[in-house]
Amino acid sequence: MSFERYRARFVRVYTVHQSCHFFVGLISKRCGACPKIWKNYWMYGLIDQIGNIFTQRLLEYADSQEMFDAKHLNGQYTLDNIASCLFGLETNSLQNENATLINHLKKFFTLGLTNIFVLIFFISPRLASYLGKKGYTLMPMDAMDYLIVLINQVLKRRRQHLEKRNDFIQIMVDHEEEVKREVKTDQQSYDDGQQQPSGNLSKTLNDKEILGQALVFMIAGYETTSVLLSFFLYVMSTQPVIQEKVYEEIRQEFGDDEITYEKIGQLQYLDMVINETLRMYPPFIRFDRVASTSYELGGYPLPKGMIVSVPVYPLHHDPAAWPDPEKFIPESFFSKQMASFTAPGRKLALTIGINKYPGGSKLKYCINDARDIGEKLKSIEFHVSQGIDCNYDEFKHRLNAFVAEIKPRDLILFYFAGHGNQFEKKNYLLPSGYNYDHRTNERLYIEQKSINAQHILQKIEVKHPHIIIFILDCYRSSVKSRSINSQQDLTKIQGPSELLIAFSCGFKEGSTDATQNKRNGIFAEHLLKYITTPNQDIETIFEIVARDVKLKGFPLLWRTSCLTEKVYLVAENNKGKNVFFKTSLA
Repeated sequence: MSFERYRARFVRVYTVHQSCHFFVGLISKRCGACPKIWKNYWMYGLIDQIGNIFTQRLLEYADSQEMFDAKHLNGQYTLDNIASCLFGLETNSLQNENATLINHLKKFFTLGLTNIFVLIFFISPRLASYLGKKGYTLMPMDAMDYLIVLINQVLKRRRQHLEKRNDFIQIMVDHEEEVKREVKTDQQSYDDGQQQPSGNLSKTLNDKEILGQALVFMIAGYETTSVLLSFFLYVMSTQPVIQEKVYEEIRQEFGDDEITYEKIGQLQYLDMVINETLRMYPPFIRFDRVASTSYELGGYPLPKGMIVSVPVYPLHHDPAAWPDPEKFIPESFFSKQMASFTAPGRKLALTIGINKYPGGSKLKYCINDARDIGEKLKSIEFHVSQGIDCNYDEFKHRLNAFVAEIKPRDLILFYFAGHGNQFEKKNYLLPSGYNYDHRTNERLYIEQKSINAQHILQKIEVKHPHIIIFILDCYRSSVKSRSINSQQDLTKIQGPSELLIAFSCGFKEGSTDATQNKRNGIFAEHLLKYITTPNQDIETIFEIVARDVKLKGFPLLWRTSCLTEKVYLVAENNKGKNVFFKTSLA
């Protein structure tokens, strides 16, 4: 069953307050910043701070031998995380501070008339719709009023740059400012007669929508997370052998080192234990979705708009799917994970590095970057083609030979290190010997003497590969041009689905031929460090690289992804051999 076809819930919009709408459908599709939320490791610091307080509370209970309500404590921990990561508010409910805010937030989950209305909402959507029109609401009104005033104050302070923190509100504000800058740039181009304004401001969320989306996250995340944590603690208490295995894995992975976002992803057994906890004790026993398109499931036609009810608990305890469903067996998830992974064809890579440019345009590390990236890829079973200091004809020859080898279902990785330039909203990769001298038509020269990056993608796409990873590690110092800005920055590239594009600089930010290890450029140095990490999907790898590059004070890596599945360049199967696999995100 493909959840790609069942994304929407059966009620799209519910009015909960005159100043807010409760968006249950696909509102995040309209906001370009929303994908950043799901993988924003910058929030890890906020979660880590609250986790330290949570740990301290547990240690206090252990030292005093005092009994405590695990569900209540986990609820406090979850509430603190939600308030901090979503609303930018410090509740400190674990330390019994900020009582007014805590009490208002708890009203969203306390038994009362609101909860009765929620039951009606699930049992009879039509009756709920009728009651909604009569003024009944899903939300406690006094808590909503309080929260709206508070969030508006936070938004105002963020927009005035009086405070900044890594949370949902900041992501929305930063995205809003980025889009406004793009709209302003487009308008200036339009005023200069270059292009029509794009009207991208519609891609942002207004204040009501920001609050509505945050409420969706809060309501969807509070009970599910606190219930999961509670049953996880129950499993740890009643399954001492499993507890010891989890402890040993954590001890071996971290030792006395600091717990980091990257290393948490390496805790495979812990992940299996959490999955098995969710299987045996699902926070919700059923859920409903609306068919986004007409679809046939098991011979039964499901028309677009039909409500599909998924019986979670019976599925999780079905003996046909789970040989011994009433036993807690985390290892069953290892075999099921590996069985669900579908390997594509071969892994092919073309790496090109160019140092040899005329005069002051010469670069130092690009050849090393291309060679070292190639060797790393070979170590994880890539078939690597390489081009070093290629002139225009050799560049085209190597590119055409590489493309000719591509077959459907192959995974393709293209890496270029050298000078790049943007001319008339197109990106060009400059071969060795590129030397525009201002005496010829610039458009004609750059089109005939350099390689259009978009054309490379189009050549590859025609061969129908399974995945394309397109990496431009470009520098722009001292590139001759008649353009107003002689150091034109690369522009965004449109590509096919199942594509990941990465630039070694932020969009419209310059990059330098910088190094720390005296062998590689700053981006290549960090990519080499992580690209062969087992069991780490490629998008997460690029996020980590971008973070490390930024922390070193260099421009942020710009990237865009059309991947619909997690892609792992290397994983370890049950025989210990490196294999490539991928699995659906749904």
